[in-house]
Amino acid sequence: MKLLSITAIFAGAQRVVRRFPLAMLACLAGTVIGITLIHVDDPEPYVNFMLTLTFAAPLFVGAILFAEIKKLSQKYYWGMHGAILAFLVGYYLLLPDPGVGVSELYVRHVMWVIGFVLVVTFIPFVYQKGATAIHRFWQYNRGLIFTVALTGVWAGALMAGISIALGSIDFLFDITIDSDRYAEIWVVLVGMFSSLFFLHRLPENPHALDSKKPYPKEVRLFSQFVLVPLVTMYFLILYAYTARILISTSWPEGQLAWMILGFSFLGVLTYLALYPLREKTDWVRHFGTGLFVAMIPQTGMLFLALSFRLRDYGFTENRYFVLVFGFWLMGMAIYYLVSRVKDIRVIPITVFLIAVVASVGPWGAFYVAERSQINRLEGILVSNGMLQDGLFVEASSELTNEDEVQINEIVRYLSQNHGLDGIESWFGGEDLDAIGTEPWERAERVINLKFGIETRYNYENRYLGEGEKSIALFVDSSKTSVTSIDGYEYMIDVGRDMSGVNEEFQIGDQTFGLDVTDDGWGLELTKEGELIALIDLTDLITRGQDFQRTDVSREDASVAFETDKVKAMFIVESLFGELIDDKPELHTLFGRLLLTVK
Repeated sequence: MKLLSITAIFAGAQRVVRRFPLAMLACLAGTVIGITLIHVDDPEPYVNFMLTLTFAAPLFVGAILFAEIKKLSQKYYWGMHGAILAFLVGYYLLLPDPGVGVSELYVRHVMWVIGFVLVVTFIPFVYQKGATAIHRFWQYNRGLIFTVALTGVWAGALMAGISIALGSIDFLFDITIDSDRYAEIWVVLVGMFSSLFFLHRLPENPHALDSKKPYPKEVRLFSQFVLVPLVTMYFLILYAYTARILISTSWPEGQLAWMILGFSFLGVLTYLALYPLREKTDWVRHFGTGLFVAMIPQTGMLFLALSFRLRDYGFTENRYFVLVFGFWLMGMAIYYLVSRVKDIRVIPITVFLIAVVASVGPWGAFYVAERSQINRLEGILVSNGMLQDGLFVEASSELTNEDEVQINEIVRYLSQNHGLDGIESWFGGEDLDAIGTEPWERAERVINLKFGIETRYNYENRYLGEGEKSIALFVDSSKTSVTSIDGYEYMIDVGRDMSGVNEEFQIGDQTFGLDVTDDGWGLELTKEGELIALIDLTDLITRGQDFQRTDVSREDASVAFETDKVKAMFIVESLFGELIDDKPELHTLFGRLLLTVK
Protein backbone atom coordinates (compact mmCIF):
# COMPACT_ATOMS: atom_id res chain seq x y z
CA MET A 1 0.00 0.00 0.00
CA LYS A 2 2.88 2.37 0.79
CA LEU A 3 4.41 1.68 -2.63
CA LEU A 4 1.07 2.32 -4.27
CA SER A 5 0.75 5.63 -2.41
CA ILE A 6 4.17 6.75 -3.56
CA THR A 7 3.34 5.64 -7.09
CA ALA A 8 0.09 7.60 -6.97
CA ILE A 9 1.95 10.71 -5.78
CA PHE A 10 4.42 10.51 -8.65
CA ALA A 11 1.65 9.79 -11.13
CA GLY A 12 -0.25 12.85 -9.91
CA ALA A 13 2.87 15.00 -10.21
CA GLN A 14 3.43 13.73 -13.76
CA ARG A 15 -0.14 14.64 -14.71
CA VAL A 16 0.37 18.17 -13.42
CA VAL A 17 3.64 18.55 -15.32
CA ARG A 18 2.07 17.23 -18.53
CA ARG A 19 -0.91 19.54 -18.17
CA PHE A 20 1.02 22.66 -17.05
CA PRO A 21 4.58 22.16 -18.33
CA LEU A 22 5.71 25.77 -18.59
CA ALA A 23 3.94 26.83 -15.40
CA MET A 24 5.81 24.15 -13.47
CA LEU A 25 9.05 25.10 -15.22
CA ALA A 26 8.52 28.68 -14.00
CA CYS A 27 7.89 27.39 -10.47
CA LEU A 28 11.09 25.31 -10.66
CA ALA A 29 13.07 28.33 -11.83
CA GLY A 30 11.60 30.43 -9.02
CA THR A 31 12.52 27.74 -6.50
CA VAL A 32 16.12 27.58 -7.73
CA ILE A 33 16.45 31.37 -7.59
CA GLY A 34 14.82 31.42 -4.15
CA ILE A 35 17.39 28.94 -2.82
CA THR A 36 20.16 30.95 -4.46
CA LEU A 37 18.99 34.12 -2.73
CA ILE A 38 19.48 32.43 0.64
CA HIS A 39 23.21 32.14 -0.03
CA VAL A 40 24.09 35.41 -1.80
CA ASP A 41 24.95 38.73 -0.22
CA ASP A 42 23.65 40.84 -3.11
CA PRO A 43 20.13 39.83 -4.21
CA GLU A 44 19.74 42.61 -6.81
CA PRO A 45 20.85 40.54 -9.86
CA TYR A 46 18.01 38.08 -9.16
CA VAL A 47 15.17 40.48 -8.30
CA ASN A 48 14.02 41.08 -11.88
CA PHE A 49 14.05 37.33 -12.59
CA MET A 50 11.75 36.75 -9.63
CA LEU A 51 9.45 39.61 -10.63
CA THR A 52 9.11 38.17 -14.14
CA LEU A 53 8.48 34.66 -12.85
CA THR A 54 5.58 35.86 -10.69
CA PHE A 55 3.77 36.59 -13.95
CA ALA A 56 4.66 33.30 -15.56
CA ALA A 57 2.69 30.77 -13.51
CA PRO A 58 -0.77 32.47 -13.61
CA LEU A 59 -0.32 33.36 -17.30
CA PHE A 60 0.55 29.81 -18.33
CA VAL A 61 -2.21 28.32 -16.16
CA GLY A 62 -4.75 30.74 -17.62
CA ALA A 63 -3.56 29.86 -21.13
CA ILE A 64 -4.05 26.14 -20.47
CA LEU A 65 -7.58 26.69 -19.11
CA PHE A 66 -8.43 28.79 -22.16
CA ALA A 67 -6.95 26.18 -24.53
CA GLU A 68 -9.00 23.44 -22.87
CA ILE A 69 -12.31 25.24 -23.20
CA LYS A 70 -11.61 26.23 -26.81
CA LYS A 71 -10.05 22.84 -27.65
CA LEU A 72 -7.19 24.57 -29.43
CA SER A 73 -4.93 22.66 -31.79
CA GLN A 74 -1.26 22.13 -30.96
CA LYS A 75 -0.29 24.94 -33.32
CA TYR A 76 -2.42 27.51 -31.51
CA TYR A 77 -1.59 25.97 -28.12
CA TRP A 78 2.17 26.47 -28.54
CA GLY A 79 1.66 29.75 -30.38
CA MET A 80 -0.13 31.11 -27.32
CA HIS A 81 2.66 29.87 -25.06
CA GLY A 82 5.22 31.44 -27.38
CA ALA A 83 3.43 34.78 -27.14
CA ILE A 84 3.49 34.57 -23.33
CA LEU A 85 7.20 33.75 -23.38
CA ALA A 86 7.86 36.73 -25.65
CA PHE A 87 5.91 38.98 -23.27
CA LEU A 88 7.89 37.70 -20.27
CA VAL A 89 11.23 38.21 -22.01
CA GLY A 90 10.23 41.71 -23.11
CA TYR A 91 9.02 42.58 -19.63
CA TYR A 92 12.29 41.37 -18.09
CA LEU A 93 14.38 43.35 -20.55
CA LEU A 94 12.40 46.54 -19.88
CA LEU A 95 12.73 46.34 -16.10
CA PRO A 96 15.32 48.78 -14.71
CA ASP A 97 18.03 47.74 -12.32
CA PRO A 98 16.43 47.09 -8.90
CA GLY A 99 18.61 49.71 -7.26
CA VAL A 100 17.28 52.55 -9.42
CA GLY A 101 13.66 51.52 -9.85
CA VAL A 102 10.86 53.74 -8.54
CA SER A 103 7.84 52.39 -6.70
CA GLU A 104 5.58 53.01 -9.73
CA LEU A 105 7.16 49.97 -11.40
CA TYR A 106 6.46 47.70 -8.48
CA VAL A 107 2.92 48.95 -7.87
CA ARG A 108 2.14 48.33 -11.53
CA HIS A 109 3.69 44.87 -11.22
CA VAL A 110 1.47 44.00 -8.26
CA MET A 111 -1.58 45.23 -10.18
CA TRP A 112 -0.73 43.00 -13.12
CA VAL A 113 -0.09 40.00 -10.88
CA ILE A 114 -3.52 40.49 -9.28
CA GLY A 115 -5.07 40.86 -12.73
CA PHE A 116 -3.41 37.71 -14.12
CA VAL A 117 -4.41 35.69 -11.06
CA LEU A 118 -8.00 36.86 -11.51
CA VAL A 119 -7.89 35.59 -15.11
CA VAL A 120 -7.57 32.06 -13.71
CA THR A 121 -10.83 32.58 -11.80
CA PHE A 122 -13.01 33.41 -14.82
CA ILE A 123 -11.25 32.36 -18.04
CA PRO A 124 -12.96 28.91 -18.26
CA PHE A 125 -16.38 30.58 -18.33
CA VAL A 126 -15.99 33.57 -20.64
CA TYR A 127 -17.71 31.81 -23.53
CA GLN A 128 -20.59 30.38 -21.49
CA LYS A 129 -23.93 32.03 -20.89
CA GLY A 130 -26.89 31.53 -18.60
CA ALA A 131 -27.51 30.56 -14.99
CA THR A 132 -25.71 27.21 -15.35
CA ALA A 133 -22.47 28.95 -16.29
CA ILE A 134 -22.77 31.28 -13.30
CA HIS A 135 -23.30 28.36 -10.92
CA ARG A 136 -20.33 26.52 -12.43
CA PHE A 137 -18.25 29.65 -11.96
CA TRP A 138 -19.28 29.78 -8.29
CA GLN A 139 -18.51 26.09 -7.69
CA TYR A 140 -15.15 26.42 -9.43
CA ASN A 141 -14.07 29.44 -7.39
CA ARG A 142 -15.27 27.89 -4.15
CA GLY A 143 -12.98 24.99 -4.98
CA LEU A 144 -10.10 27.38 -5.73
CA ILE A 145 -10.44 29.13 -2.38
CA PHE A 146 -10.67 25.81 -0.54
CA THR A 147 -7.63 24.50 -2.41
CA VAL A 148 -5.58 27.60 -1.57
CA ALA A 149 -6.44 27.19 2.12
CA LEU A 150 -5.72 23.45 2.04
CA THR A 151 -2.41 24.05 0.27
CA GLY A 152 -1.36 26.45 3.01
CA VAL A 153 -2.31 23.95 5.70
CA TRP A 154 -0.33 21.14 4.04
CA ALA A 155 2.72 23.31 3.43
CA GLY A 156 2.64 24.62 7.00
CA ALA A 157 2.18 21.15 8.47
CA LEU A 158 5.03 19.72 6.41
CA MET A 159 7.32 22.58 7.36
CA ALA A 160 6.48 22.15 11.03
CA GLY A 161 7.00 18.38 10.88
CA ILE A 162 10.31 18.57 9.03
CA SER A 163 11.55 21.36 11.32
CA ILE A 164 10.70 19.32 14.42
CA ALA A 165 12.45 16.27 12.94
CA LEU A 166 15.60 18.24 12.09
CA GLY A 167 15.55 19.93 15.48
CA SER A 168 15.29 16.54 17.18
CA ILE A 169 18.26 15.23 15.20
CA ASP A 170 20.22 18.34 16.13
CA PHE A 171 19.38 17.93 19.82
CA LEU A 172 19.61 14.15 20.21
CA PHE A 173 22.63 13.40 18.02
CA ASP A 174 24.48 16.71 18.47
CA ILE A 175 24.52 17.25 14.71
CA THR A 176 24.53 20.96 13.91
CA ILE A 177 22.04 21.71 11.16
CA ASP A 178 22.60 25.03 9.44
CA SER A 179 19.64 27.41 9.66
CA ASP A 180 19.84 27.82 5.88
CA ARG A 181 18.49 24.27 5.52
CA TYR A 182 15.19 25.34 7.05
CA ALA A 183 14.93 28.28 4.66
CA GLU A 184 15.73 26.02 1.69
CA ILE A 185 13.06 23.53 2.73
CA TRP A 186 10.48 26.32 2.99
CA VAL A 187 11.37 27.63 -0.47
CA VAL A 188 10.99 24.13 -1.95
CA LEU A 189 7.65 23.63 -0.18
CA VAL A 190 6.30 26.96 -1.40
CA GLY A 191 7.80 26.85 -4.88
CA MET A 192 7.33 23.20 -5.85
CA PHE A 193 5.14 21.29 -3.41
CA SER A 194 2.48 24.00 -3.11
CA SER A 195 2.39 24.49 -6.89
CA LEU A 196 2.03 20.76 -7.56
CA PHE A 197 -0.56 20.34 -4.82
CA PHE A 198 -2.67 23.30 -6.00
CA LEU A 199 -2.52 22.49 -9.71
CA HIS A 200 -3.23 18.79 -9.06
CA ARG A 201 -6.54 19.82 -7.47
CA LEU A 202 -7.39 22.27 -10.24
CA PRO A 203 -10.29 20.56 -12.02
CA GLU A 204 -9.96 19.53 -15.64
CA ASN A 205 -12.65 21.04 -17.83
CA PRO A 206 -14.02 23.36 -15.12
CA HIS A 207 -16.46 24.74 -17.68
CA ALA A 208 -18.22 21.38 -17.49
CA LEU A 209 -18.52 21.16 -13.70
CA ASP A 210 -21.71 19.92 -12.11
CA SER A 211 -23.67 23.09 -11.38
CA LYS A 212 -26.16 21.33 -9.12
CA LYS A 213 -23.87 20.33 -6.29
CA PRO A 214 -25.44 20.99 -2.88
CA TYR A 215 -24.48 24.22 -1.19
CA PRO A 216 -21.74 23.51 1.40
CA LYS A 217 -23.08 23.62 4.92
CA GLU A 218 -19.87 25.07 6.36
CA VAL A 219 -19.96 27.97 3.89
CA ARG A 220 -23.58 28.72 4.76
CA LEU A 221 -22.87 28.67 8.50
CA PHE A 222 -19.79 30.90 8.17
CA SER A 223 -21.56 33.34 5.90
CA GLN A 224 -24.78 33.46 7.89
CA PHE A 225 -23.36 33.66 11.40
CA VAL A 226 -20.04 35.47 10.81
CA LEU A 227 -19.96 37.46 7.58
CA VAL A 228 -23.55 38.76 7.54
CA PRO A 229 -23.50 40.02 11.17
CA LEU A 230 -20.09 41.64 10.64
CA VAL A 231 -21.17 43.42 7.46
CA THR A 232 -24.41 44.57 9.08
CA MET A 233 -22.60 45.86 12.17
CA TYR A 234 -19.96 47.69 10.10
CA PHE A 235 -22.55 49.43 7.96
CA LEU A 236 -24.55 50.45 11.03
CA ILE A 237 -21.35 51.99 12.45
CA LEU A 238 -20.68 53.81 9.19
CA TYR A 239 -24.23 55.17 9.05
CA ALA A 240 -24.00 56.29 12.67
CA TYR A 241 -20.80 58.13 11.79
CA THR A 242 -22.52 59.65 8.75
CA ALA A 243 -25.30 60.94 11.00
CA ARG A 244 -22.69 62.45 13.31
CA ILE A 245 -21.04 64.23 10.37
CA LEU A 246 -24.35 65.67 9.19
CA ILE A 247 -25.25 66.87 12.67
CA SER A 248 -21.85 68.31 13.60
CA THR A 249 -20.91 69.46 10.06
CA SER A 250 -17.41 68.24 10.88
CA TRP A 251 -16.46 66.82 7.50
CA PRO A 252 -14.73 63.45 7.23
CA GLU A 253 -11.01 62.81 6.91
CA GLY A 254 -9.44 60.73 4.15
CA GLN A 255 -9.36 57.56 6.26
CA LEU A 256 -13.14 57.30 6.00
CA ALA A 257 -12.84 56.52 2.30
CA TRP A 258 -10.65 53.50 3.02
CA MET A 259 -13.04 52.27 5.71
CA ILE A 260 -15.98 52.49 3.31
CA LEU A 261 -14.00 50.67 0.62
CA GLY A 262 -12.96 47.91 3.00
CA PHE A 263 -16.40 47.31 4.43
CA SER A 264 -18.02 47.44 1.00
CA PHE A 265 -15.59 44.88 -0.38
CA LEU A 266 -16.37 42.65 2.59
CA GLY A 267 -20.05 43.06 1.78
CA VAL A 268 -19.48 42.10 -1.86
CA LEU A 269 -17.53 38.99 -0.78
CA THR A 270 -20.39 38.04 1.55
CA TYR A 271 -22.84 38.43 -1.33
CA LEU A 272 -20.65 36.16 -3.47
CA ALA A 273 -20.47 33.54 -0.73
CA LEU A 274 -24.27 33.46 -0.38
CA TYR A 275 -25.06 33.79 -4.09
CA PRO A 276 -26.37 30.23 -4.77
CA LEU A 277 -28.90 30.58 -1.93
CA ARG A 278 -30.55 33.74 -3.27
CA GLU A 279 -32.96 31.77 -5.45
CA LYS A 280 -34.11 29.53 -2.59
CA THR A 281 -33.83 31.68 0.55
CA ASP A 282 -35.75 34.92 0.90
CA TRP A 283 -33.51 36.49 3.56
CA VAL A 284 -30.42 36.04 1.36
CA ARG A 285 -32.15 37.83 -1.51
CA HIS A 286 -33.27 40.64 0.80
CA PHE A 287 -29.78 40.88 2.32
CA GLY A 288 -28.26 41.34 -1.15
CA THR A 289 -30.74 44.06 -2.03
CA GLY A 290 -30.23 45.84 1.29
CA LEU A 291 -26.44 45.59 0.94
CA PHE A 292 -26.33 47.29 -2.44
CA VAL A 293 -28.88 49.92 -1.42
CA ALA A 294 -26.76 50.71 1.66
CA MET A 295 -23.58 50.94 -0.44
CA ILE A 296 -24.81 53.82 -2.59
CA PRO A 297 -25.04 56.54 0.12
CA GLN A 298 -21.78 55.32 1.65
CA THR A 299 -20.08 55.58 -1.72
CA GLY A 300 -21.32 59.16 -1.82
CA MET A 301 -19.62 59.76 1.54
CA LEU A 302 -16.48 58.18 0.09
CA PHE A 303 -16.47 60.72 -2.73
CA LEU A 304 -17.07 63.55 -0.26
CA ALA A 305 -14.20 62.48 2.02
CA LEU A 306 -11.91 62.05 -0.96
CA SER A 307 -12.81 65.45 -2.42
CA PHE A 308 -11.21 67.25 0.52
CA ARG A 309 -7.92 65.41 0.05
CA LEU A 310 -7.93 66.02 -3.71
CA ARG A 311 -8.65 69.71 -3.19
CA ASP A 312 -5.81 70.16 -0.71
CA TYR A 313 -3.18 67.69 -1.94
CA GLY A 314 -4.11 66.56 -5.46
CA PHE A 315 -4.00 63.03 -6.83
CA THR A 316 -1.70 60.26 -5.68
CA GLU A 317 -1.96 56.62 -6.73
CA ASN A 318 -3.85 55.80 -3.54
CA ARG A 319 -6.43 58.53 -4.10
CA TYR A 320 -6.77 57.54 -7.74
CA PHE A 321 -7.55 53.95 -6.77
CA VAL A 322 -9.99 55.06 -4.08
CA LEU A 323 -11.82 57.15 -6.68
CA VAL A 324 -11.83 54.38 -9.29
CA PHE A 325 -13.02 51.70 -6.90
CA GLY A 326 -15.59 54.10 -5.51
CA PHE A 327 -17.07 54.32 -9.00
CA TRP A 328 -16.71 50.54 -9.28
CA LEU A 329 -18.68 50.02 -6.08
CA MET A 330 -21.35 52.43 -7.27
CA GLY A 331 -21.53 50.62 -10.61
CA MET A 332 -21.74 47.18 -8.96
CA ALA A 333 -24.48 48.35 -6.60
CA ILE A 334 -26.58 49.78 -9.43
CA TYR A 335 -25.97 46.73 -11.64
CA TYR A 336 -27.05 44.21 -9.00
CA LEU A 337 -30.08 46.28 -8.08
CA VAL A 338 -31.45 46.73 -11.59
CA SER A 339 -30.13 43.72 -13.51
CA ARG A 340 -32.28 40.61 -13.84
CA VAL A 341 -29.29 38.30 -14.46
CA LYS A 342 -27.00 39.42 -11.61
CA ASP A 343 -23.97 37.70 -13.13
CA ILE A 344 -21.25 37.42 -10.46
CA ARG A 345 -18.58 36.88 -13.13
CA VAL A 346 -18.77 40.63 -13.67
CA ILE A 347 -16.87 41.20 -10.41
CA PRO A 348 -13.50 39.54 -11.20
CA ILE A 349 -13.67 40.55 -14.87
CA THR A 350 -14.14 44.24 -14.05
CA VAL A 351 -11.43 44.18 -11.38
CA PHE A 352 -9.08 42.58 -13.92
CA LEU A 353 -9.88 45.31 -16.44
CA ILE A 354 -9.29 48.02 -13.83
CA ALA A 355 -5.95 46.46 -12.84
CA VAL A 356 -4.75 46.51 -16.45
CA VAL A 357 -6.34 49.70 -17.80
CA ALA A 358 -5.58 51.85 -14.74
CA SER A 359 -1.90 50.87 -14.82
CA VAL A 360 -1.04 52.32 -18.24
CA GLY A 361 -1.63 55.37 -20.43
CA PRO A 362 -2.42 59.04 -19.73
CA TRP A 363 -5.64 57.93 -18.02
CA GLY A 364 -3.76 55.58 -15.68
CA ALA A 365 -3.06 56.04 -12.00
CA PHE A 366 0.64 56.79 -12.39
CA TYR A 367 0.40 59.43 -15.11
CA VAL A 368 -2.55 61.19 -13.45
CA ALA A 369 -0.84 61.21 -10.04
CA GLU A 370 2.49 62.42 -11.41
CA ARG A 371 0.93 65.24 -13.44
CA SER A 372 -1.26 66.27 -10.51
CA GLN A 373 1.72 66.60 -8.17
CA ILE A 374 3.89 68.36 -10.77
CA ASN A 375 1.05 70.83 -11.37
CA ARG A 376 0.79 71.45 -7.61
CA LEU A 377 4.52 72.04 -7.39
CA GLU A 378 4.41 74.34 -10.42
CA GLY A 379 1.62 76.36 -8.84
CA ILE A 380 3.62 76.86 -5.63
CA LEU A 381 6.71 77.95 -7.57
CA VAL A 382 4.77 80.34 -9.81
CA SER A 383 3.02 81.95 -6.82
CA ASN A 384 6.44 82.61 -5.26
CA GLY A 385 8.03 83.86 -8.49
CA MET A 386 10.33 80.84 -8.68
CA LEU A 387 9.36 79.72 -12.18
CA GLN A 388 9.84 82.14 -15.04
CA ASP A 389 9.65 81.24 -18.74
CA GLY A 390 9.63 77.59 -17.74
CA LEU A 391 12.91 77.82 -15.81
CA PHE A 392 13.54 77.77 -12.07
CA VAL A 393 14.82 80.93 -10.39
CA GLU A 394 15.61 81.49 -6.73
CA ALA A 395 12.90 83.05 -4.60
CA SER A 396 13.25 86.77 -4.08
CA SER A 397 11.62 86.55 -0.65
CA GLU A 398 11.42 83.95 2.08
CA LEU A 399 8.90 81.16 1.50
CA THR A 400 6.24 80.37 4.05
CA ASN A 401 6.73 77.28 6.17
CA GLU A 402 3.70 75.66 4.49
CA ASP A 403 5.10 76.21 0.99
CA GLU A 404 8.48 74.78 2.00
CA VAL A 405 6.79 71.73 3.52
CA GLN A 406 4.70 71.20 0.37
CA ILE A 407 7.72 71.53 -1.95
CA ASN A 408 9.56 69.02 0.23
CA GLU A 409 6.71 66.51 0.21
CA ILE A 410 6.02 66.77 -3.52
CA VAL A 411 9.69 66.39 -4.52
CA ARG A 412 10.05 63.47 -2.12
CA TYR A 413 6.91 61.85 -3.54
CA LEU A 414 8.03 62.29 -7.16
CA SER A 415 11.50 60.92 -6.47
CA GLN A 416 10.17 57.85 -4.66
CA ASN A 417 7.28 57.03 -6.95
CA HIS A 418 8.00 58.35 -10.45
CA GLY A 419 11.48 59.78 -10.71
CA LEU A 420 12.31 63.44 -11.24
CA ASP A 421 12.41 63.57 -15.04
CA GLY A 422 9.05 65.41 -15.07
CA ILE A 423 10.61 68.56 -13.57
CA GLU A 424 14.03 68.41 -15.28
CA SER A 425 13.02 71.01 -17.88
CA TRP A 426 12.85 73.60 -15.07
CA PHE A 427 16.58 73.09 -14.53
CA GLY A 428 17.68 73.16 -18.16
CA GLY A 429 17.17 69.44 -18.73
CA GLU A 430 19.67 68.34 -16.09
CA ASP A 431 19.37 64.67 -15.13
CA LEU A 432 18.07 65.05 -11.59
CA ASP A 433 17.75 61.29 -11.07
CA ALA A 434 21.53 61.04 -11.37
CA ILE A 435 22.09 63.31 -8.36
CA GLY A 436 21.78 60.44 -5.88
CA THR A 437 21.73 56.67 -5.88
CA GLU A 438 18.63 56.24 -3.69
CA PRO A 439 15.24 57.97 -4.14
CA TRP A 440 15.39 59.62 -0.71
CA GLU A 441 18.93 60.82 -1.36
CA ARG A 442 17.96 62.29 -4.75
CA ALA A 443 15.01 64.08 -3.16
CA GLU A 444 17.05 65.58 -0.33
CA ARG A 445 19.75 66.87 -2.66
CA VAL A 446 17.28 68.35 -5.12
CA ILE A 447 15.42 70.06 -2.27
CA ASN A 448 18.61 71.50 -0.79
CA LEU A 449 20.79 72.12 -3.84
CA LYS A 450 18.28 72.87 -6.62
CA PHE A 451 15.35 74.46 -4.83
CA GLY A 452 17.65 76.03 -2.22
CA ILE A 453 15.41 75.33 0.77
CA GLU A 454 15.77 73.35 3.98
CA THR A 455 14.48 69.85 4.36
CA ARG A 456 11.10 69.97 6.03
CA TYR A 457 8.31 67.51 6.82
CA ASN A 458 4.62 67.77 7.53
CA TYR A 459 4.90 65.03 10.11
CA GLU A 460 4.28 67.20 13.15
CA ASN A 461 0.99 68.68 11.92
CA ARG A 462 -0.35 65.31 10.86
CA TYR A 463 0.68 62.92 13.63
CA LEU A 464 1.81 64.67 16.80
CA GLY A 465 -0.37 65.85 19.63
CA GLU A 466 -0.38 69.26 21.23
CA GLY A 467 2.91 70.07 22.94
CA GLU A 468 4.77 67.24 21.22
CA LYS A 469 7.76 67.81 18.98
CA SER A 470 9.47 65.50 16.57
CA ILE A 471 13.18 64.77 16.34
CA ALA A 472 15.08 63.89 13.19
CA LEU A 473 18.74 64.09 12.35
CA PHE A 474 20.57 62.38 9.50
CA VAL A 475 24.15 62.43 8.34
CA ASP A 476 24.40 63.91 4.83
CA SER A 477 26.43 61.49 2.74
CA SER A 478 27.64 64.36 0.56
CA LYS A 479 29.34 65.83 3.63
CA THR A 480 30.70 62.55 4.93
CA SER A 481 34.46 62.34 5.21
CA VAL A 482 36.75 59.51 6.21
CA THR A 483 36.58 58.79 9.93
CA SER A 484 39.79 57.57 11.52
CA ILE A 485 39.45 54.53 13.77
CA ASP A 486 43.00 54.89 14.99
CA GLY A 487 43.14 54.31 18.74
CA TYR A 488 40.05 52.06 18.81
CA GLU A 489 40.01 48.28 18.88
CA TYR A 490 36.44 47.56 17.77
CA MET A 491 33.70 49.01 15.56
CA ILE A 492 30.14 47.93 16.34
CA ASP A 493 27.15 48.70 14.10
CA VAL A 494 24.32 49.89 16.30
CA GLY A 495 20.66 50.40 15.58
CA ARG A 496 17.08 49.37 15.98
CA ASP A 497 14.21 50.44 13.75
CA MET A 498 11.01 51.51 15.54
CA SER A 499 12.26 50.28 18.91
CA GLY A 500 15.02 52.63 19.96
CA VAL A 501 18.29 50.97 20.83
CA ASN A 502 18.76 47.87 22.93
CA GLU A 503 21.95 46.22 21.76
CA GLU A 504 24.04 43.39 23.13
CA PHE A 505 27.41 42.36 21.71
CA GLN A 506 30.25 40.08 22.69
CA ILE A 507 33.91 41.02 23.03
CA GLY A 508 35.77 37.87 23.90
CA ASP A 509 33.79 36.15 26.64
CA GLN A 510 32.28 39.38 27.97
CA THR A 511 28.82 40.74 27.15
CA PHE A 512 28.37 44.44 26.54
CA GLY A 513 25.09 46.30 26.32
CA LEU A 514 23.94 49.63 24.87
CA ASP A 515 20.55 51.03 25.78
CA VAL A 516 18.71 54.34 25.97
CA THR A 517 18.85 56.04 29.36
CA ASP A 518 15.69 56.42 31.42
CA ASP A 519 15.49 60.13 30.68
CA GLY A 520 16.00 59.50 26.93
CA TRP A 521 18.84 62.01 26.52
CA GLY A 522 21.66 59.52 26.17
CA LEU A 523 22.86 55.92 26.00
CA GLU A 524 24.16 53.61 28.70
CA LEU A 525 27.13 51.38 27.94
CA THR A 526 27.33 48.36 30.22
CA LYS A 527 29.70 45.42 30.66
CA GLU A 528 28.28 42.27 32.23
CA GLY A 529 25.37 44.41 33.46
CA GLU A 530 27.62 47.02 35.11
CA LEU A 531 27.38 50.63 33.89
CA ILE A 532 30.76 51.71 32.54
CA ALA A 533 29.95 54.84 30.53
CA LEU A 534 27.21 57.30 29.55
CA ILE A 535 26.93 58.69 26.01
CA ASP A 536 25.38 62.17 26.05
CA LEU A 537 23.12 62.78 23.00
CA THR A 538 21.66 66.07 24.26
CA ASP A 539 23.27 68.23 21.59
CA LEU A 540 22.27 65.96 18.71
CA ILE A 541 18.70 65.50 19.95
CA THR A 542 18.32 69.26 20.39
CA ARG A 543 19.51 69.91 16.84
CA GLY A 544 17.08 67.34 15.51
CA GLN A 545 13.97 68.89 17.11
CA ASP A 546 10.95 70.25 15.21
CA PHE A 547 11.62 67.68 12.51
CA GLN A 548 13.94 70.13 10.82
CA ARG A 549 16.22 67.55 9.35
CA THR A 550 19.79 68.67 10.01
CA ASP A 551 22.14 67.53 7.25
CA VAL A 552 25.33 67.29 9.30
CA SER A 553 28.71 65.82 8.59
CA ARG A 554 29.84 62.68 10.31
CA GLU A 555 32.27 64.68 12.46
CA ASP A 556 29.44 66.87 13.75
CA ALA A 557 27.31 63.81 14.47
CA SER A 558 29.98 62.19 16.66
CA VAL A 559 30.26 62.04 20.44
CA ALA A 560 33.66 61.05 21.85
CA PHE A 561 34.25 60.16 25.49
CA GLU A 562 36.73 58.36 27.72
CA THR A 563 36.51 56.86 31.20
CA ASP A 564 38.84 54.77 33.29
CA LYS A 565 37.29 51.66 31.71
CA VAL A 566 36.69 52.55 28.04
CA LYS A 567 37.63 54.93 25.30
CA ALA A 568 34.87 55.33 22.75
CA MET A 569 33.25 57.37 20.01
CA PHE A 570 29.58 57.08 19.01
CA ILE A 571 28.79 58.23 15.45
CA VAL A 572 25.12 58.85 14.68
CA GLU A 573 23.94 57.98 11.16
CA SER A 574 20.24 58.66 11.72
CA LEU A 575 18.13 59.61 14.70
CA PHE A 576 14.35 59.85 14.75
CA GLY A 577 11.75 60.16 17.48
CA GLU A 578 9.56 62.53 19.44
CA LEU A 579 9.95 64.92 22.34
CA ILE A 580 7.03 64.43 24.71
CA ASP A 581 6.93 66.50 27.90
CA ASP A 582 10.63 67.34 27.39
CA LYS A 583 11.52 63.65 27.32
CA PRO A 584 12.90 62.14 24.08
CA GLU A 585 11.32 58.92 22.84
CA LEU A 586 13.61 57.51 20.18
CA HIS A 587 12.02 55.21 17.61
CA THR A 588 15.05 54.89 15.38
CA LEU A 589 18.73 55.33 16.17
CA PHE A 590 21.40 53.99 13.85
CA GLY A 591 25.11 54.57 14.17
CA ARG A 592 28.54 53.08 14.90
CA LEU A 593 30.35 52.63 18.16
CA LEU A 594 34.16 52.78 18.09
CA LEU A 595 35.41 51.17 21.27
CA THR A 596 38.56 50.36 23.20
CA VAL A 597 38.22 48.44 26.44
CA LYS A 598 40.90 49.29 28.99
